[in-house]
Amino acid sequence: MELLTYQKQIAEEEKRRYELLNKALEVFTLNGYNKTSNTFLISNLNISEQEFKSNFTSKSNLLNNIFHMFEQSTVGGEFIPEDFYTEMMNGYNLLKVYALRLSRKWSNPEERMFLKFLMKEQPVRSGNQAYTLSYYMNQCRSMWWMIFDEMVKFGVVKPQDPLLLANSFVSPLFMIRVENLLPEMEGNYSHVQDLIMSHVVFFWQAVSYDDSEIS
Repeated sequence: MELLTYQKQIAEEEKRRYELLNKALEVFTLNGYNKTSNTFLISNLNISEQEFKSNFTSKSNLLNNIFHMFEQSTVGGEFIPEDFYTEMMNGYNLLKVYALRLSRKWSNPEERMFLKFLMKEQPVRSGNQAYTLSYYMNQCRSMWWMIFDEMVKFGVVKPQDPLLLANSFVSPLFMIRVENLLPEMEGNYSHVQDLIMSHVVFFWQAVSYDDSEIS
């Protein structure tokens, strides 16, 4: 098989898998995960049992794939630049760009549906892991704990407990999400953007030596 043909096939399979995961998320959200039988799920996905088993070994495996798919976007690690140490020195801009990109990602329909599923079903147990909104907040908080630890070391922010800084920055972002970005809250995203920016500015003025870079 030619390389381009193979790559196209892989891309089509990934797209198909993405569509199935989002459709399954919708089914679980509307019907309830525990109340959804394999038969009902397969029927609503409009696929054969063979195709289902070729993509997912079980309903719980499908659920794990959903959580894995949304974990990165929920935590926002993808919005931390590769040249982190360079960007870190302009701390306000790092926080602003991260928070705005994350909230923009959270505002898409799939992310709204995922939030509703978590809020409705939590804790959702899969294997030994219990998935809740707090689980994802903790993942995000841990990431920012390490970032603020570096910011304190390099004198970018005032010397404070990095975990306290992480909690003070992350928790309001998730609160804004819960209060404004469920599927039924199809409001103006500019309002969410204003809330995010107000939080970032307030936070930065509290922790920085110099807030003159705010614009």
